[in-house]
Amino acid sequence: NMMYMPVIDILKPQGRELFEEYRKSENQPLAYEVCWDEYTPEVEACMKRIADGGSKLWVNSLWSSLCGGLDDDRAFEGGPAAIYGKLIDMGATLIQTDRPELLISYLRSRGLHD
Repeated sequence: NMMYMPVIDILKPQGRELFEEYRKSENQPLAYEVCWDEYTPEVEACMKRIADGGSKLWVNSLWSSLCGGLDDDRAFEGGPAAIYGKLIDMGATLIQTDRPELLISYLRSRGLHD
C-alpha cells in the first residue's frame, strides 16, 4: 500500500480530470490538497466529496492564489477566526501555514487542538 495526497486545482480542467481519476480509484488518497483562487460552487462540491469520501482535506494558506484569498497574511492582519475559521468550516482538516503559533492558538480557542 502507498499513502499519497494529490494536489488538485479544481478550477482547471486538468484538475477536475485528475480528481475524477482519483475518485474512481479503488484506494482513496489519505488526503487531497485542493487549490483554488476563487471560492465557487465547484470548489465547495469538491471539498464536500472529499469529506464524504473519507479523505482528509489539505489547504495551503501560504499564498492567496492557493486558497481563494484565505491566507496567513489575512489571518494575521484581520484575525484568525475570519480566515482559519472559514477554512475549518469549509472542511479543512489539514492547514499548511507559515504562522503556526497563530493557527494553533486559534484552534485551541475552538477546542480543536490539545
